[in-house]
Amino acid sequence: KTTTNPFRVQNPNRVEEEKTTTNPFRVQNPNRVEEEKTTTNPFRVQNPNRVEEEIASHIIHNPISLQFSEKATQVFNAGRALWQYYHSQPNVNVNASLYDIREHFQGRNDKGKMNNKSQDETYMTLIKTLRESLKILAKKIEPKVYEYGFLKE
Repeated sequence: KTTTNPFRVQNPNRVEEEKTTTNPFRVQNPNRVEEEKTTTNPFRVQNPNRVEEEIASHIIHNPISLQFSEKATQVFNAGRALWQYYHSQPNVNVNASLYDIREHFQGRNDKGKMNNKSQDETYMTLIKTLRESLKILAKKIEPKVYEYGFLKE
């Protein structure tokens, strides 16, 4: 058979090297077997049959405290104001995305293309505020995008 055994030494000439290589599936210190069995690792699933439950439980019991910048909070507030205005309208989609909200207010022309503007002045004011706050946030984020290597200059 040509099956590979992951526990067999693959190259007899490298026995010593393979003995010193760290194996993540092997107990590192045989004297600490019981300690390693009882130590709980928040990133290791304890019961493979309950992966989703354990992940959900970890998220609920270990919430992450997020701190948003002033500019990010302005974007959030502008988006929330637009969302609240949209939901004050009759016959709206409760699961609407920003694109759906824009389509609702701006409508479409005869060719099916979304119109650039809306007749609703309140909507136009809210969308303008959202776009301006997004531009400000984008300017703040842009240097970090290149600094952390998400994009190359």
